[in-house]
Amino acid sequence: MKSSDRKTSSVPLRIVGLRLALCTSLGLIPAAVLAQEASLYAPPPPSDAAAVRVVPAGAGAIIQVGAVTLQAKPGFPSGYRHVKQGQIPVKVGGQAVAKPFVAGRYYSLVAGNFGREKFRVFADPKPSLSKATVVFYNLSAMDGVSLKTADGKITLQQNVAHGVSVSREVNPLRVGFAVYQGAKKLGTVAPLQLRRGASLGIFLTQAGAPQVFTAPGASVGN
Repeated sequence: MKSSDRKTSSVPLRIVGLRLALCTSLGLIPAAVLAQEASLYAPPPPSDAAAVRVVPAGAGAIIQVGAVTLQAKPGFPSGYRHVKQGQIPVKVGGQAVAKPFVAGRYYSLVAGNFGREKFRVFADPKPSLSKATVVFYNLSAMDGVSLKTADGKITLQQNVAHGVSVSREVNPLRVGFAVYQGAKKLGTVAPLQLRRGASLGIFLTQAGAPQVFTAPGASVGN
């Protein structure tokens, strides 16, 4: 599967646990918690620009996109920066390759060993106005990994190959996640409030031991 291939499903995510569903629907989650998690999501870029960030595939990374320099520490993607649309040179180390960037879109740039190129550009999916979007990036060297709910009962993505991102639209509920390879749990994500019209990135990297972390993605509307 190529890096540009993505599976998108509109099948609702059924969250197991009546208590969790009731708390969400009745607004019992503290307002301060919701406000803090809402601030994680990035606003849309200007109409003539794209939003780009750097995601570390293991070690930290520095990537230059045109005149914009982006730096990320292990486990912590950079914030989004805006670049003008069009063909823009992307520089990693001594390598520079021109890549197309479309206005209004979000891109995740990952530094790593991708054959002849020292980085890979992921064009992230545009979120649905009615659903939340979960994007899973397998940036490890492992194949056959799966993204599930934290209890392991519901599979969102199965048998994801390395170097690939896949997405799925889900209901905007509060939920945790876990990443598996077969029956082995590689890492977990603490419960987060998923937002309608916004996406959440879940990343699996491997610098020694596998690591799972999250970062906000694209958003549309308010």
